[in-house]
Amino acid sequence: MLFGFDDKREFIPQIYRYLNNQELMLTFLTQYNASVDSALKIPLLYAKNTKSLKMIFGNFLHDIMH
Repeated sequence: MLFGFDDKREFIPQIYRYLNNQELMLTFLTQYNASVDSALKIPLLYAKNTKSLKMIFGNFLHDIMH
């Protein structure tokens, strides 16, 4: 999986550049979940209405900590 992000930008594989943001977030999260243990999986609902890869993790962490 070649997706990623840092404080300044996101790293999106060129092959996925044609996807709209919603499709891109869902594709990322599907690939992420396929590559981690079940305890680290993030429900796909976190890809909905999300504007960035970082936001997926931030929203998920916020929900599990509160």
